[in-house]
Amino acid sequence: MSNISTPSPAEPRWRFIERTVAVLERMLAPGALVLHDQAIPEASTGIMRQCDVAVWYGVPPRQTLAAIAEVQDRGEKAGLQDFDAWCVKREKVGAQRLICVSREGFTSDVQKSAAAAGDIVSLMTLCEAGQRPPFLAATEIASHLQVLHYRDAKAMFRDAAPAGNFLVNAEIFEIPGNLKKVSLDSLASFALRRGYAKDIQRHQVDDVFHDLTYKVPFCAAGQPLLLNHEGRTYFVEEVFFSDRIEEVHQGLQSVPLAYEQTGINGALAWVLLGKGFYRGKEFYTQHSFRQLPNGRVQVGRSTMSKIEGMRNTEFFSEVVTSAPVPRQPTP
Repeated sequence: MSNISTPSPAEPRWRFIERTVAVLERMLAPGALVLHDQAIPEASTGIMRQCDVAVWYGVPPRQTLAAIAEVQDRGEKAGLQDFDAWCVKREKVGAQRLICVSREGFTSDVQKSAAAAGDIVSLMTLCEAGQRPPFLAATEIASHLQVLHYRDAKAMFRDAAPAGNFLVNAEIFEIPGNLKKVSLDSLASFALRRGYAKDIQRHQVDDVFHDLTYKVPFCAAGQPLLLNHEGRTYFVEEVFFSDRIEEVHQGLQSVPLAYEQTGINGALAWVLLGKGFYRGKEFYTQHSFRQLPNGRVQVGRSTMSKIEGMRNTEFFSEVVTSAPVPRQPTP
C-alpha cells in the first residue's frame, strides 16, 4: 500500500486505513456489529481504551466483544513493542480475538509471537493489488450523491410552546436516558437512516434540486423528546422537516486493495477504492467484495468519506463487475 496517497485531503491517511479495515471486517463478519474508533472500558478498572475497530456479536446485555483491530500506518514493519501493547489492550478490554493490521507487514519476532498465540491473533496487511481478481477485472462505479444544502425544522409541542426560535443544529434537546443533548438536525438524519421518518414527500425544484418534506413523531411513538428552557420542561410532540437536496451523478476511478492474512495464500477480501469530486472537493468510496468457495461474489455495503466543508451527504453507488452487483446504500 506504500504507493497509494491519501485519497481525500479532508481525511488523514491513517484514518482512511482504519475506516477501510472496518469496511473489510464487516465483509468478513456478517451479522456482527463492526464500529470504527471506539472507546471501550477495561473489564477490571473501567478505564476507557481507544480501539481502532471493534467487532461485537449479539445484543446488550449479552453482547460479546468478539475482536478488536489495531492498525499501524508507518513506513516500517510493526515490531514487538506495538504488538505486545495490542495484546495487553485485548486482554484488558476482554476481547476474544486481536486483529493486527500493518501497512508494511510485521517483523519475524511478531510473526513468531502471533503464531504461538494460535487463533487468538491474526496478522493482516492492506496492500495495493498487483492485478485485479477476475470478478473485478472490468469494474465500473457510478456514484449518486444526495447533498443536503439546508434543513428547516418546526417543532410542535404537546402543551405550550417555548418563547423564541431555535437553530436546527443547536444541541439543546434531550432524550431521557441519554446524557448527551442532541439537535433536531442530528435527529432528522437518524430518523431518515432508520426509517422512522413519516409522511415523506419529494418535491422536484429543477433538474438538480428537490425538496424532501417529512415529520418525525416523538411522544406518540413512545420516545419523548424534551426541551428545558428558562426553568421549564417542554415535551416535543413531533417535528416537521424540509430539506433542500442536490443530486450529483458521476463515474469514479477505482483502485483495488487486497486484505491479506499472514500465512494464508491469497486475499481474504478486497475493497475497491473509488475517487470522485464534488465542486472541486475530493471524496472517496469503498466497496468491499470477497469470492466465496462456490465461486460466487459476495458484496458488502458501500461507504463514503466526508466531503470537506459539507455537513451532510447521502450516498448510493452502482458497481458493475463481470456479474451484476445490486445498488448498495451506505449504512
